Amino acid sequence: MSSRRRNCVEQFVVLLQRSAELFLKDIKKVAITMALPIVIAVIIIAVEDYDKVKTYEDTRALLFTIVSAAIYIGMFNSLTLICKERSIIKREYLTGMKLSSYVMANVVVQAFISLIQALVMTIMLYGLGETFLEGKGLESHPAFMFYMISMFLIVFTADMMGMFISSVVKTAEMANLIAPVIIIVQLIMSGVLFKLDGVMEKVASLTVSKWGMHSVGAIRDLSTLKMKITTTDDWKSINDDIADVNKAMNKDIDLNSLAAIPDSENKDYAATMGNLIDSWGALLLIIAICIILCIIFLRNTKKDQR
Repeated sequence: MSSRRRNCVEQFVVLLQRSAELFLKDIKKVAITMALPIVIAVIIIAVEDYDKVKTYEDTRALLFTIVSAAIYIGMFNSLTLICKERSIIKREYLTGMKLSSYVMANVVVQAFISLIQALVMTIMLYGLGETFLEGKGLESHPAFMFYMISMFLIVFTADMMGMFISSVVKTAEMANLIAPVIIIVQLIMSGVLFKLDGVMEKVASLTVSKWGMHSVGAIRDLSTLKMKITTTDDWKSINDDIADVNKAMNKDIDLNSLAAIPDSENKDYAATMGNLIDSWGALLLIIAICIILCIIFLRNTKKDQR
């Protein structure tokens, strides 16, 4: 191993230890970080009746709530992580600290935090709502494991996005001002609230929310669920009326097609390993991009006038 590489590894070990100690010393931060997934999971469980969440719209809405909560949790972890240390980073960078070692040390600590948060949230949501969260389309595989991996990747990807923002801005106040905008963009680009086409659909491919929804939607196999309109008491009567119209007018109107899940969503939320792996791969790619950009933008600390 070259001396330069050995130096990077040694710096990484020292910085990893320091990052972990700094996090653990902040008792208030530790308490909030660990309590956040518990509180959010309790609220979701309290307001939702899992036995009544059976239609496509209701199930997708609940999954969207879970994904949105996971994104918020992840961003909260690291949003001010770097910007509050910019003066220290500048001093140590100018005296030989490798930015890659510093960033990767924080990445490892944040990955561990995200893993614990995802595990807690998944256990609570899956354990108390197993009927709802069962992976019907992937019955030969443990659905809990898939949910756990997806939840971890969603939280961790949002965490890395927060760390990237923290490397760009210079103050915690600015980071906190930007955060709501980023979260709103995530919600809009998820494809749940609005139908996205053209350029916006391509932009959405860079968001955590889209791939997070695709992953949990595939595990739950949203594509097999019925639309809400088909579960109403009037649906059979409407079908009978349409059948009479078809007979009288010699037409072939299929009312079920009017309540079908859109083809694009049907494909995206189908319970296949291909969909799941694609979603995980996209989230991992976003993580890698955020880490690289974080290192690049931190080089600007040399220009800081403080």
